[in-house]
Formats: sequence, structure tokens, C-alpha cells
Amino acid sequence: MIVKRMGWVVGIAMLCWGSMVILGSFQSVPERTMSEAIGTILNTHVDPQILNDDYSKRVFALYIKRLDPGKRLFTQADINRLRAFELTLDDAVRENDERLAVLAHEILTQRIAEAQATVTAYQDTPHQFEVPEWLETDFDQRAYPANDADFKDEWRRFVKHQVLMGAMTAIESQAATQNPQTIEDPAVEAEARRKVALQMVDYFKRLKSDTLAKRTQWLIDAMAGAFDPHTAYMAPEDRNEFDIGIKGSLEGIGAVLQEENGTIKITRVVPGSPSARSKKWPPKM
Repeated sequence: MIVKRMGWVVGIAMLCWGSMVILGSFQSVPERTMSEAIGTILNTHVDPQILNDDYSKRVFALYIKRLDPGKRLFTQADINRLRAFELTLDDAVRENDERLAVLAHEILTQRIAEAQATVTAYQDTPHQFEVPEWLETDFDQRAYPANDADFKDEWRRFVKHQVLMGAMTAIESQAATQNPQTIEDPAVEAEARRKVALQMVDYFKRLKSDTLAKRTQWLIDAMAGAFDPHTAYMAPEDRNEFDIGIKGSLEGIGAVLQEENGTIKITRVVPGSPSARSKKWPPKM
């Protein structure tokens, strides 16, 4: 499957002479296929790479990490299926072969639905904090769940950990009050569980918004990133998000936005911006 797409190849060079830092500019790559986008990098990069099995392994590792940085969405069995493409991604560049992205998308669509169902099943059941359990929070040290049963249990323990952290935060904030609550108080656990349930709704909503097209763009980005950490491919929507992240505001609006429980809030406006000149911020109480 060959997909035409508009994108940007981003190069960042840092020169450490004195205090000088130079950021490379965006290079527009109109209507490029996978091979054309990477071909642009091969022709312009200061240190072009040889497209071989070593390059393919680097691309594969970067792509899997981008898809599932916390190692909660794939099982080891899923990774084994995806490894069929681990040594073929150099050829994929030349042939515009997007089968790895297609398979990853199919697997993730299924796993995200399974994870959400598991989380939903536990959201009305109080967690027993007195039962000792182990959860590896270091992504580099964590192993993928071995099978479907481990996958579901990993999500159960993850939600339990999130609820426990929320309960501990609530208790610490009340420590100086006359009637501080304790972890044994069912109301503390229930409120923390309610908040985590809302957070999980937003979390799965974001995961489900990742389309096949976006995950294919991430594969191209991994192919670019395998050259060096400062080279990346950006689709138009990712370019916009990058601009917002760098500037801290939406261009032309001048408002700093934050999403919380599905609601977009204005947390600050930029002085002199259209938002500031509208005199509608801060709102009159």
C-alpha cells in the first residue's frame, strides 16, 4: 500500500562553540511516499546511513517504543509477530512497504479495546491495598506481558497502583486537618478510584484517536530517527502540535490550553495576543 502524504523532515544541529545553538529549519516535503521522504534525508543528511539489517533493527526498536513506550499495550506474543518485519525495514523504505504499520495498528486496536474492558470491569470494585503486589514502574526494566492473562493482570495492577497513588495524595493533603483520613477509610479509596476512572476515559480516548495513517507516519519518523536522534519526519498535524509545544500557545490565538477530564481549559493568555486584546480573560466573576 503506497500512501502519498505531505510532511516535514526536521533536522536539529547543535553547535557548542561559546553559547551558540543553531536549530535546523523545517524542510517541506510535499506529497512524498515513504521511500521519497527517507530518500530526501539520504541525499541531505550530513551522515547518511547505509540501509541494511542494522538500520532496520534500529527502526524497529524506535517504532515499537513509539507505539508502546510503557510496554502495556503489546504482549510478548504480539512482539514476536511484529518481529517478522525486524530485518525487512530497509527494504520497506525502497518498496514503500507499510505492512508493519498495518499489523501493529490491527494488534493495538484489539489490545486497547481489551485493556479498556479490563479497566472498566474493575472500576466499581474496591481495591484491597493490604494485599501486597508488585508492579515494575521502570519502563526499561519491565517485560512485556507474556500472554493474555498476564496482559489483563498487568492492567489490573496498574489501575490499583494509580488508585493507591491518588489515595495517598489525598491523605497527604489532609494531614494537617483536624480529622485526617487514613488509607483504611473506604471513602478515600472510592474517591481515588472515581478520579482514576475519569482519567482512564481520557487516556483510552487519546489512544483510540491514533489512526492507521498516524501510526504509519510514526513508522516513517522511526526510519528518519534511525539516522540520529535529531532527525525526524513530521506530518502536517504533528507539525502543528510541535509548534504549539515549542511556542506554548496556539498561533494566532495566544492562549495556553490544558485538557482535564475531557474539558479544554484556558490556563493563561499571552500578553498582547488576540486573546488578551479581547478583554474576555480573565472571565468576570
